[in-house]
Amino acid sequence: MGAGSPAPSIEALDWLRGEPLSNFQLGKIYILDFFSTTCGPCGRALARLGSLQKKYSD
Repeated sequence: MGAGSPAPSIEALDWLRGEPLSNFQLGKIYILDFFSTTCGPCGRALARLGSLQKKYSD
Protein backbone atom coordinates (compact mmCIF):
# COMPACT_ATOMS: atom_id res chain seq x y z
CA MET A 1 0.00 0.00 0.00
CA GLY A 2 1.07 3.52 -0.62
CA ALA A 3 -0.21 7.08 -0.70
CA GLY A 4 -3.56 7.21 -2.45
CA SER A 5 -4.35 3.55 -1.75
CA PRO A 6 -7.61 2.73 0.01
CA ALA A 7 -7.24 2.27 3.75
CA PRO A 8 -7.61 -1.30 5.01
CA SER A 9 -10.57 -2.27 7.16
CA ILE A 10 -10.01 -1.96 10.90
CA GLU A 11 -10.89 -4.13 13.85
CA ALA A 12 -10.87 -2.61 17.33
CA LEU A 13 -11.44 -4.19 20.71
CA ASP A 14 -13.11 -1.11 22.18
CA TRP A 15 -14.43 2.29 21.06
CA LEU A 16 -14.36 5.37 23.27
CA ARG A 17 -16.98 7.38 21.40
CA GLY A 18 -19.47 6.93 18.63
CA GLU A 19 -20.58 3.89 16.76
CA PRO A 20 -18.04 1.24 15.79
CA LEU A 21 -16.41 1.92 12.43
CA SER A 22 -16.15 -1.04 10.06
CA ASN A 23 -14.75 0.77 7.02
CA PHE A 24 -13.61 4.17 5.81
CA GLN A 25 -15.66 6.47 3.58
CA LEU A 26 -14.07 8.27 0.65
CA GLY A 27 -13.81 12.01 1.26
CA LYS A 28 -13.92 11.80 5.07
CA ILE A 29 -10.99 12.45 7.37
CA TYR A 30 -10.19 9.92 10.09
CA ILE A 31 -7.70 10.25 12.92
CA LEU A 32 -6.68 7.10 14.74
CA ASP A 33 -4.79 7.57 17.99
CA PHE A 34 -3.22 4.72 19.90
CA PHE A 35 -2.50 5.76 23.45
CA SER A 36 -2.15 4.66 27.05
CA THR A 37 -4.33 6.03 29.83
CA THR A 38 -1.34 5.91 32.17
CA CYS A 39 0.77 8.20 29.98
CA GLY A 40 0.61 11.91 30.95
CA PRO A 41 1.28 13.31 27.46
CA CYS A 42 -1.14 10.78 25.94
CA GLY A 43 -3.99 12.07 28.11
CA ARG A 44 -3.35 15.65 27.04
CA ALA A 45 -3.20 14.60 23.39
CA LEU A 46 -6.50 12.74 23.74
CA ALA A 47 -8.14 15.84 25.26
CA ARG A 48 -6.86 17.91 22.32
CA LEU A 49 -8.25 15.41 19.82
CA GLY A 50 -11.62 15.59 21.59
CA SER A 51 -11.70 19.37 21.21
CA LEU A 52 -10.80 19.07 17.52
CA GLN A 53 -13.61 16.56 17.02
CA LYS A 54 -16.11 18.99 18.56
CA LYS A 55 -14.82 21.88 16.47
CA TYR A 56 -14.82 20.00 13.14
CA SER A 57 -17.60 17.44 13.67
CA ASP A 58 -19.59 18.75 10.72
